[in-house]
Amino acid sequence: DPANRERRNELFGISGLRAKYPQLFAVKSRDEPPAFIGNFETIQELNECGQLTKAYLLGVSESTEKESAADGDDTSPLESTSRSRGLPPEDDSTTTQTSIIVNAQLLLLISNLSGNRQQDSNQSQLHQLLQSKGFSRLSIQTLDGADPANRERRDELFGISGLRAKYPQLFLVVETPKVSFLPLSWMGTKSRTMFLGDYDTIQAMEKDGSLTEASLFVEMEKQNDKNGNKWLMLGANIALVAAIVVGIAKLQRK
Repeated sequence: DPANRERRNELFGISGLRAKYPQLFAVKSRDEPPAFIGNFETIQELNECGQLTKAYLLGVSESTEKESAADGDDTSPLESTSRSRGLPPEDDSTTTQTSIIVNAQLLLLISNLSGNRQQDSNQSQLHQLLQSKGFSRLSIQTLDGADPANRERRDELFGISGLRAKYPQLFLVVETPKVSFLPLSWMGTKSRTMFLGDYDTIQAMEKDGSLTEASLFVEMEKQNDKNGNKWLMLGANIALVAAIVVGIAKLQRK
């Protein structure tokens, strides 16, 4: 609606996501800025993990206000977005929010039997680049695709990336609790693997400054959006989020 353009652009600025629907925000009062909760995938994940509660949503709003005050409102949309989604923040001291991510790692798929000097060089350079970034919340693991013991996992990664027998390839593996309010020893965790790119893609990310922890998690959501036909599902997504919002409103009235 053209009448809502100004407000829409304001919300895009808060979330850091333009022309992407649906998006959910928490609004405590007219005098306070909205806090971005997440897009469809984020809300779905929160719901699956049992964290889509009134206490959690109010906590997101309060932590966002504290971060803005502490940073003098200089927090970038990307940093604000990653924090409000429960993703690992750049600095633990600026937020008290509990992450829904149990473990996250970068998985570098290589081949130690390539016999190709350029490929060997690319693998070495990419590994050194990742090590030099000094990621504090992302461990870096390598998987030798030429090792017969890794064949099943290698083929699984080929299926995710759509690239066979091409090295190196970089993946993001994220582990989250199946049910957040019960001990992990009872319910365990679930794992998701996302393809980030090949050698050229990662080098391009480094050049444009997007090879950061926060950016990698945002890229994960962008990649998830490419799976399936989002236009056919848009109406269903909006209906589901609307139902969730109604449920939250009922909880608030109680």
